Amino acid sequence: MVRVQTKGNRAAASRRKVRRLRCPSCGSDALDYEAAMITGQRYHCRSCDYLGPVAFDVAPER
Repeated sequence: MVRVQTKGNRAAASRRKVRRLRCPSCGSDALDYEAAMITGQRYHCRSCDYLGPVAFDVAPER
């Protein structure tokens, strides 16, 4: 499937908000998503080795 870039697609893409996930323990954005089938979603922080289901979704600073 080929996605064609049109004027409407570009306008919609520019309105989307980019968000970053941050670690609840140390505040780092070095999070990896680890799929855990039965137990649900898990995030692993490369900075402090946090492993858990909670991650903060923050808007980037301007």
